[in-house]
Amino acid sequence: MSYTPEPIPSAIVASFLGDNWQTYSNRIPKPKIIDINDGTTPPGMADLARTTTDYVTINMGVPGEQETYRDSWKYLDRANKIELRVYTKVSRQRLYDLKAEIRRIIHYQMHRTTSYQVVVYVGFDEMVNEQQGIWEGMITLRLENNRLLMET
Repeated sequence: MSYTPEPIPSAIVASFLGDNWQTYSNRIPKPKIIDINDGTTPPGMADLARTTTDYVTINMGVPGEQETYRDSWKYLDRANKIELRVYTKVSRQRLYDLKAEIRRIIHYQMHRTTSYQVVVYVGFDEMVNEQQGIWEGMITLRLENNRLLMET
């Protein structure tokens, strides 16, 4: 039997964003995408203050993985929570444009992964930041597999 690696949810989302980013009339340039779970250091506020680059950081949410058992403990639903933090120094409008592009990609890719049945865009929260001139938002995603036969 050959080895099949377990899918890494944050890497799947990073791949979706990196491979499918489109700009319409160069209005929304591709941000720097950082998967924090692969050991990459996230940008600090000092880094954001020195650059005009937009950043999207991806990390596992809390709880990272959740299982719900069904049908006499033979089947289960499994969900992984992913949080994306979006940072921009350009404007509040740019933050919302970045959010819209991420949502478009997730809706387009929602059934295109072989590791999960569906990728769900859960929501967006604008964050209040003590650093003036840096806009931040958090997007929550959920990667789901439903009615899986329990692994024994």
